[in-house]
Amino acid sequence: MPIDHTIDVARGLLRTFWSGDVSDAEFHARYMEIVSDPNFRHVDKELTDLSQLDSIDLTAQAMNRVIDQTSHQMDRRPFRTAIYAPSDNAFGHSRMYFAYADQEGSETVNVFRSLKEAEAWLFN
Repeated sequence: MPIDHTIDVARGLLRTFWSGDVSDAEFHARYMEIVSDPNFRHVDKELTDLSQLDSIDLTAQAMNRVIDQTSHQMDRRPFRTAIYAPSDNAFGHSRMYFAYADQEGSETVNVFRSLKEAEAWLFN
């Protein structure tokens, strides 16, 4: 699967691992599965790892749809997302996601080229 995830309830952490090719349909379907997981209600942080991503083809509409639907599932509680995006393509798409999430307001997103920096920001 291009997007896998784990939830660490004790740390309130969702980790997503993207690999291969990710499309709008895959992005939307996987995030709807994730927010439907009963353990998601304990999550207030996400670490997204795009280091194994080959290609990403997400539209603004897909990003906005996922942001809107996940924010409703989170009951608009504060949520922080650190995105580790070492490639130029992943970094560019992640910055777009950052901009859309910033407009919506319930999720604080930051994008990093270094996993160590992403983890430091997320847990401080």
